[in-house]
Amino acid sequence: MDNIGGYVNPLRLLQRIPDGMSVEGLRDRLVHIIADFRTQTSLREGCNTILHTDCLLLAQVVAFFVFCCMRP
Repeated sequence: MDNIGGYVNPLRLLQRIPDGMSVEGLRDRLVHIIADFRTQTSLREGCNTILHTDCLLLAQVVAFFVFCCMRP
């Protein structure tokens, strides 16, 4: 559990632990896992925003060149 970081949804991990089972250091590990998960989610959202902006810009450039080339 120490090395999974942001690769696992913390909620799914908790759901897999049987009721009544004692896991030593669970709280500290979960704090670390959730922090990594939040960081990874934030990075993913940032990358998606950049990709979306780049796609819109590229579409505008292509539309401009198509418009210029189509004029008589």
